[in-house]
Amino acid sequence: MAPRDSISAAIRAAVAAGRPALVGFMTAGFPTRARFKEDLAAVADVCDVVEIGVPFTDPMADGTTIQRASFVALADGVTLPWILDELKAIVPRHPAPILLMSYLNPLLAYGWAALPRDAAAAAEQTLATSQTVASAAEQLSASIREISGQVNQSAGVVGKAVTAGEATRAVVADRDRLGARRFDLLFVNAGVTNGPDETIANVTTEEFTRLLVTNALSPMRVLE
Repeated sequence: MAPRDSISAAIRAAVAAGRPALVGFMTAGFPTRARFKEDLAAVADVCDVVEIGVPFTDPMADGTTIQRASFVALADGVTLPWILDELKAIVPRHPAPILLMSYLNPLLAYGWAALPRDAAAAAEQTLATSQTVASAAEQLSASIREISGQVNQSAGVVGKAVTAGEATRAVVADRDRLGARRFDLLFVNAGVTNGPDETIANVTTEEFTRLLVTNALSPMRVLE
């Protein structure tokens, strides 16, 4: 089985067994760096898939619990290189597929050229980032394609940046182009904002509704 298919296969196996798949999350190095391997083994033993959060100094997209866990791990010296080294040292590998969840900055600091190679050596199935820009996505995609050929894996990044006027046509085109492919993860990052001087007090109900529909409902419609 190709590594890219392991997450999907784990979820489908759980469904076939008549139960929902359990995807666990843990912040690497929390509560202590010394217990990382032991804690990972415990989570992987009861979960179908394990997501490992890479600690970051400004985790503003996360809630309070993950923010606090990240700060504790960082104070204990947890870094992305350390995480990959720890994962490479685990023998035998955990049966549950493992993926890393990270903000863009730690990935940039690590380096696009080395990141896919070292992640593959650590037996990671997927790298997910909560934020990206077009140039960074292109660099990461190129590195993944190169490493994928070297280690006989099939992996990739599909990105699309569109304006509001192009959105409908782009979604239809991507549906036709990618309909036969299987994805472990699909991020839809769509949104609009008001001007910097506007506050909740002077935003109309109609405008607020438009923001909710665009930022919350529209991505779910795309996923359908």
